[in-house]
Amino acid sequence: MKLKILMIDGSQTIRRIVAKAFKSFDCDLLEAANGVEGLAVANREKPDLILLDLTMPILDGEEILSQLKSDPVLKSVPVVILTADAGREKVVKIAQLGVRDSLVKPFKEELKSKSARTLQLDTSSKYVQSQDGDLALKIPTVINATIGNDLSTHLRANVSEAVDSGIDKRVIDLGQLKGADFNLVRLGLSKFQLCGELTIKHRIIGSDRVQQECKLYEDTKDWRFVGSMEAAKTAFATDVA
Repeated sequence: MKLKILMIDGSQTIRRIVAKAFKSFDCDLLEAANGVEGLAVANREKPDLILLDLTMPILDGEEILSQLKSDPVLKSVPVVILTADAGREKVVKIAQLGVRDSLVKPFKEELKSKSARTLQLDTSSKYVQSQDGDLALKIPTVINATIGNDLSTHLRANVSEAVDSGIDKRVIDLGQLKGADFNLVRLGLSKFQLCGELTIKHRIIGSDRVQQECKLYEDTKDWRFVGSMEAAKTAFATDVA
């Protein structure tokens, strides 16, 4: 069953931003444009997470939160507060409301990372594919701390499941990556260690630029690359390291 996330915010623009941010999550996003509507949706749908704007028409965020906390069913639902006020007094007041976390508008990646951390959501599956019996880890154009942490947290389960199903080869595809940095080094080292533990053969696809930049790091200077998925398959077939 998909997780349910309820977004209660009077701004249609904010609701659109949130909807776009959660496209990568396997969840149902519910929306409410005011406090009364938000409480009605919460009572009907029993969401797994509520994103709540403090400044709301009809009922404001503090009134909504008070009613949520007094409800025996909804009081345990984690709430992340959205606010445009980053002042110390407001932050302290929010903390006293008993919410799980808070976000100051405008927000970008922080929204996804905090929500994912609250619900322990796994978005790593969008980077992992099975191609002709091989497990392919396709790294996006830029690997930031959020993506790196997500992959590091959840990939062991993905790979272990693949091994259990009979897959013993993995391709790490860095072909789209713009350049190498610390996030890549840290992720790469953890994945190679995992391959060793599970006795999985692996190959790395990378552009000339990524290959050259990897030579600048002590931990990645000896990484051996191939130029394409076809070359990786050939290397597996001939068992060339």
